[in-house]
Amino acid sequence: MKNIDENLINISKTLNNAIEVLAIDENSSLKRDILSLGNYCENQNFRLAVFAPFNYGKSTLLNALLGEKTLPIDLIPTTGAAIYVKYGEQLKTKITLNNNKIIEEEGTNILKNMQHLMITGV
Repeated sequence: MKNIDENLINISKTLNNAIEVLAIDENSSLKRDILSLGNYCENQNFRLAVFAPFNYGKSTLLNALLGEKTLPIDLIPTTGAAIYVKYGEQLKTKITLNNNKIIEEEGTNILKNMQHLMITGV
């Protein structure tokens, strides 16, 4: 997996170098397309939306797809908000609040704490 990631990053760098060597116009659609392709190579993401009523196994399904228990499985709803899962070297949780404040912590215990705050209104 690491070799593929390194190759994709190298492709992105090559594309960026090509833009400079070829002196492609700043406002051209070709430059935007090349930058978009390079960005895709470096940040391969896809989105999967899972919708179901409360307690129908959304987190269980996502954990199965991820191959490990990443999202907590409790009777307290966690997936009532949009959750983005991204590959990384270690498991951590990053929450962006409506006021753009970011809370970041190792593991997923912070999700349980946030659930408690949402339910108790504290």
